[in-house]
Amino acid sequence: MYTPIIALADLENYIYPEKITAITRSNATIVNDAIASAISEVKTFLGRFDIVAMFGDPVADTAATMPADQFLNKLCAHIACWNIVQLANVGIDLSLIRTNQEDAIHTLTRIQQLKQVPQNWPLLDLNTINTNATKGNPVQIKARPKRSNNF
Repeated sequence: MYTPIIALADLENYIYPEKITAITRSNATIVNDAIASAISEVKTFLGRFDIVAMFGDPVADTAATMPADQFLNKLCAHIACWNIVQLANVGIDLSLIRTNQEDAIHTLTRIQQLKQVPQNWPLLDLNTINTNATKGNPVQIKARPKRSNNF
């Protein structure tokens, strides 16, 4: 059964619970949407990893098979915190939360560029990719014919 890899309790490590309650006005949907959005954003950087093993699949109702990874959870939590905090400023240092979110994005970019390699993250198995997908190069290049200048 699918459950997100982070929950409200993970966000409470970075924002006090009463602050989250004040911002969201006790609406759990806002927290769940912020978490889902953060997980989706993190997934966009991790295309070479087995996303289903790391995060699970809400559509197929599949749970993540990778053991809980604190580093991955922290990256998701920082982005989710920013998604919540940007709704309102209730005595929260926005610059600190924004810096954490930017650091998480920077780290994900370094992972995407192969400058960092997290331990125990499962790589995508290239043998299981759908081979019936459309093949070919989606890039097209067009050029105008050369012209001659007459002086």
